[in-house]
Amino acid sequence: MTNCRFRLKLDDLDDRIVPAIIWVDDDHGQQPAAPYTTIQSAIDVATAGDTVLVYPGTYAEQVRVGVDTNGWPVTLYPDTVHGGYRSLNNLTLKSQTPLAATISLPAAAPAYSAIVTVGFSTGVRVDGFTIAGPGAYTGQLFDGLEVNQRASVDVRNNLFTDIGDPTGGGDGGGPTADTGVAVYVGADGGGTAVVSDNTFLNYQSAGVVVDGPYSKATVLNNEFIGNGPEATRAQFGIQFSQNGSGQASGNFITGHIFTGGPGADPENPTTAAGIVVYQAGKVTITGNTLSANQTGVYVNDQSNTVLIQSNGIDGSTLDGINLDLARRGVSVLSNVVTDSGRDGIHIQSASSNNTISRNTVTGSGRYGIASVPTKFGPGLSAEVAPSNNVISRNTVSGSVAFDLFAQAADGGPQVNDIWSGNTYGTKNRPGLR
Repeated sequence: MTNCRFRLKLDDLDDRIVPAIIWVDDDHGQQPAAPYTTIQSAIDVATAGDTVLVYPGTYAEQVRVGVDTNGWPVTLYPDTVHGGYRSLNNLTLKSQTPLAATISLPAAAPAYSAIVTVGFSTGVRVDGFTIAGPGAYTGQLFDGLEVNQRASVDVRNNLFTDIGDPTGGGDGGGPTADTGVAVYVGADGGGTAVVSDNTFLNYQSAGVVVDGPYSKATVLNNEFIGNGPEATRAQFGIQFSQNGSGQASGNFITGHIFTGGPGADPENPTTAAGIVVYQAGKVTITGNTLSANQTGVYVNDQSNTVLIQSNGIDGSTLDGINLDLARRGVSVLSNVVTDSGRDGIHIQSASSNNTISRNTVTGSGRYGIASVPTKFGPGLSAEVAPSNNVISRNTVSGSVAFDLFAQAADGGPQVNDIWSGNTYGTKNRPGLR
């Protein structure tokens, strides 16, 4: 009988056809066999579908997926390791121990930079890291993680902290300047993201910003902790803007309060907000808990549809929900708004053709639901009142002034909205019902 022996053949990794796991350990303390000590060096040899597994440590580097140091796609350049050109689609960056691998901005980073950038790649996952600033000097750190050039990213289970500059001044643009955004979806051609189960702390401007016509994000089950009362920055937890679109659901958002002054028109002050929608695309805001923000949800200069439904909004120092120049298609449905410092639901600035229905509003410091004019222009001499909004079947109680309030531009009764079927204790004029 012939004695046959079989030996398992191992292919060289450079010729592999299956995804690889690439180890990274900054000091070889946890994984002595790790071939790389920086995350970027592992990414530079990775191919589509690989996992870069990062062991605990501090990695002071700017991590780039799909882009080179100049922001160009890596697919433009020959891949000397594997031959041909590389695609980094479906790459996973994962912390081996949750939150124990910290990616931070190096002191020598260029100005106006991000700690992690993903571009020209789809299906990328960033999982379990601590991504931490601050930048070394004013105006340096724009973003913690930036999604651009039509990339798509799954951002989950991370801690974003100290995203901003040490002086707090940012780029010198005042309270709404844009340095210090923890996750920015939309630079340079837009992008797509799912942002879930992350914690956001001590960001200078905003936790998540979805900006631009080719940008979309689903923001789920995250925790956003603002800095509390702050005089230099009007912080936002989540922002959809400039035709960016998406959904915010199941998030806990607190501590976004601007104390730097109301501006020229106290009826329309500069405000921080838990969630802001500004000139955005279609946006859905459902099932969030917004507590102790200046304004819970702020919709400004909006023409596309917005659904604000089944949120719990408590302890806003200004308004629970503010519709400011919301021109059509905002539906405010079945929210519970309690203990707002000014109005529970505030409708202003020619907002029109919106629906406010089945909300429960209690304990407002001024009005429960208010439809009021707002001054505008250099001299603040003209006023515009909302119109054609349907305000129906709300339950409003315990407001300090009136539960239902409506006023025209000349200070007289405002009769252009439809008030119907509301349950209330007080109103400022006949006809509100």
